[in-house]
Amino acid sequence: MQRYFDPSSFKAPVITAQNTFGNLPRNALFAPGTWTSSLVLIKSFEVHSGKRAQFRVEAYNWLNHANLDAPVTNMSRGDFGQILTKSGNRTVQMGVLFRF
Repeated sequence: MQRYFDPSSFKAPVITAQNTFGNLPRNALFAPGTWTSSLVLIKSFEVHSGKRAQFRVEAYNWLNHANLDAPVTNMSRGDFGQILTKSGNRTVQMGVLFRF
């Protein structure tokens, strides 16, 4: 599997004093961005003399675009730098509303 960043650019710091962590700045690594799109379809209609019904379909991430999660940042693991998980599955829900 390909790595998200080059793990050979990092090495464990040499601890010379207690509470010394190295020189990498805070938030130096960023996870890939996320992208999602939602869609809602609604149809309202009159059923009988003032009684109305509404049918709706809601689709979250309707294009089913996979969003990659953060890479492994634990240097002692063999998969350091790899992205192992994703999120953003398509979710669809339907509903009927009846007003009387």
